[in-house]
Amino acid sequence: TGEQVQKMLQGGCLMVLLDGLDEVGSEAAPRLLKDIRSFAKTYHRCRYVLTCRTSFAEQLGLEWVEASWLRLASFEWPQLRAFVYNWFKARPSAALEVEGWLQEQSKMREAASTPLVAALLCSIYSSRMNLPATEVDLYRSRFELLLSRWEAAKGLTQKSAVFGLPGPLDARLSKRYMPYLSRLAEHCQRARIASVGNEEAVALALDYYDSDYHKNSRLMVVDCVHRGLLVQERDERVGFGHRTYQEYMAAVELAEHHTPEQVAALLLEPY
Repeated sequence: TGEQVQKMLQGGCLMVLLDGLDEVGSEAAPRLLKDIRSFAKTYHRCRYVLTCRTSFAEQLGLEWVEASWLRLASFEWPQLRAFVYNWFKARPSAALEVEGWLQEQSKMREAASTPLVAALLCSIYSSRMNLPATEVDLYRSRFELLLSRWEAAKGLTQKSAVFGLPGPLDARLSKRYMPYLSRLAEHCQRARIASVGNEEAVALALDYYDSDYHKNSRLMVVDCVHRGLLVQERDERVGFGHRTYQEYMAAVELAEHHTPEQVAALLLEPY
């Protein structure tokens, strides 16, 4: 209960983990940080961990003088190699092949210095997809994987009924998802938010759902969540789960539907 949690906070029994201050956007972040500092001062016996992109904190000049600021270092080659071998612990030959590929691909080895990218690479290799040559290809492969390989991973057939839908996606249907996701991502980026309400996501899907397959735009959003393309949050909101995925899809929308001048006008926007 709330009363029990408050007693634990007062007694210093909890470690409070607050992930992704940058997710709330450049306008809300300073206000939220002020509230966090006030909360930490009230329950000063607890320990707190707050994470934020380094570049975001530097741009806004965010400070918390009572706290120790630490920068999370990127993987060095021995750590990245250990990550790959741990991932493929039961398949040492696969680990050896991914290691050799990373040694040859210096740009992707540099990109894989973050755990998110390293995990994506291992997932794509596990799915027998071609390993990407660039970081852009990596994120494209991630979305294609969730769209085209999802049913196969779940062992579903053409006759399977999935969440009220008539069956797996074909190539024609798959092409409806990427434009929707890129439009949703650009909408979030422009609004400086990391998620939208379910009803807003459903409204944005009106131009993209297939009336024969989805029946309505709500089922398209439901399908995106179950495929892992979107993440359902507790407060009846949906988002991309990680800011990087939202940024990639927003960039797809900008590249395909905006002029270079329109893109250039957004380059200095912190969010």
